[in-house]
Amino acid sequence: MTQQQGASSTAVAEAKRHNNLGAMRHLEADLAGARTEYDAALAADPDNATALNNLGFVNAQEGDLSAAVELYRAAIRANPDHATAYANLGNVLAGLGDLSGALSALRSSMEIEPANVLALDSMAKVYLLAGELVEAERAWRAALAVSPGDVQILTALGTVVGAQNRIAESAAILREAVARAPDDAKAWAQLGSVLFVRDDLGSASEALRRALALAPEDRGARHQLSMVLLARGDRDAAVRELERLLILDPDDHAARIDLALHDLAAGDRTGAAKRLDLVLAAAPDEPRACFYRAVVADLAGEDGAEPTLQDLAAGDGPFADRARRHLEDRSRSTREASAADD
Repeated sequence: MTQQQGASSTAVAEAKRHNNLGAMRHLEADLAGARTEYDAALAADPDNATALNNLGFVNAQEGDLSAAVELYRAAIRANPDHATAYANLGNVLAGLGDLSGALSALRSSMEIEPANVLALDSMAKVYLLAGELVEAERAWRAALAVSPGDVQILTALGTVVGAQNRIAESAAILREAVARAPDDAKAWAQLGSVLFVRDDLGSASEALRRALALAPEDRGARHQLSMVLLARGDRDAAVRELERLLILDPDDHAARIDLALHDLAAGDRTGAAKRLDLVLAAAPDEPRACFYRAVVADLAGEDGAEPTLQDLAAGDGPFADRARRHLEDRSRSTREASAADD
């Protein structure tokens, strides 16, 4: 920490002592205690950039992002070369949805400290949120150059490469990640997802099972495994995975809808309707549930199915398209049946 203009050496020393105590409380996850010490540091030295930055971090952890932004900006005014404050500001602005401001702050951090892996990682994540996959990849490759073999960065890089449809390259990167860290559940889960896209169903299943052995409550990996199992023709196993998802989270609407579709495929319209009704009771506007409930009603000849499908078909989005196709297919089948009778 540099002594701020106007602060006596005694005040600077006192601020440093409280900052150190605050850092200890922070490491112990005692946010209230850390706040008390950082406040004491600022009482001794109001322009202490370290205390301002650290207090901003406490506010961010407590969810008061607006207060965190003001404190980070105060830290930067007190010390324009505070790379960490710029990086922290970027992360909070991203959380507030200000992606342009976040990137600007993170670039400032990188200008001061080009080899800051955390700032590069944050920049890549913001680019990803902005849908700029090429820039995200570039930032993660830069981070990997600074920290070769970092498994978290390798996993992120493999994921963004896969998102650009370079599936073989993505799989190679993720295989390196799991080779370096065989106990990293996230790397195994991402590898499984990429292998599924590659249609390597056996290897995808194995990778996802490894992920779930390490992190049994990873709902994303379990849902992905259910899709792999279904693609392999093992419907019963797929259903078991979806049922486990509902045990983990009874409000997992996607899993319940998928189970309804399994019921429908097995000819159990009543079971499908019950599952979809449970979803719609909690989320009346859930588009996938609305569509499939209308389809089930239509197949069962229930009153109201036709108007519901017409309303869906008049809207926008993928389920509007599906509703139109369903109505068209039904109309064609009716015409063909009528022609056959004639």
